[in-house]
Amino acid sequence: MTAEIPGRFLPIAESHNFRHMGGYPAAGRVTRSDMLFRGGVFALASDAETAAFRALDLHLIVDLRTPEERARRPLELSGDRPRVLAGAGISPGNMAPYIRSVLEANGETADFRPQMALMYRQMLEEALPVFRGMFAGILEEPGSVMLVCSTGKDRAGVASALLLSALGVGKEVVFEDYMLSALAYRGREVEVASQHGFGGRVANLEVFRDVFTVHADYLEAFWQSAEAMSGTMQAFLCEALGLTDAALAALRERYTSPPSS
Repeated sequence: MTAEIPGRFLPIAESHNFRHMGGYPAAGRVTRSDMLFRGGVFALASDAETAAFRALDLHLIVDLRTPEERARRPLELSGDRPRVLAGAGISPGNMAPYIRSVLEANGETADFRPQMALMYRQMLEEALPVFRGMFAGILEEPGSVMLVCSTGKDRAGVASALLLSALGVGKEVVFEDYMLSALAYRGREVEVASQHGFGGRVANLEVFRDVFTVHADYLEAFWQSAEAMSGTMQAFLCEALGLTDAALAALRERYTSPPSS
């Protein structure tokens, strides 16, 4: 798999899902590993972690969490860089109220997998202004960018899929990148559910396993909704998210490079 490049996951802070998105074929070019990052919210707990993070030379972090999530766990970054772009956030993908509503309806027999796909469709319906703002912010920033949400897999997963698609990365590789979140959390799903405070919700935390991972049908639900709206993903980027040919060219010039010979 193209996505499984050695060193793709970066052992910075406590995030299991901190990684770069470089090395992907993109319309005759290759995405840059020094410019494109994604992950879950993180804290820098030591001088060594801070130094490793600073070495990435990030210019912009797009924080896709809601204001309430950011208030509970702010990104604590010192200095002028990276700049943090944080607006209204995306509610679908904020799992606490979502899980609560599903459990109230179905109790411990809840099947979260179809509900997760539904959440991704709702993300398309509710998050278009956020994604437009994301691209506007990225276009204004001449340097490297990182996309962040709570666990780095749902909201950041969709945002990364959109950004990679804008760079000319094909659907198959976009999905490979998305599915790396399942690798990041494999064997940790129940642990992460507990860390997020769901241990008191039900007696059997296994019910949350499909929440704290990803399946291809989650992103496919979003993708199909985008195509239903605009016909193709590229048309969606242009028509729904307002990316002009000039904007796409600028993104590709900045975040991709010619393949090495």
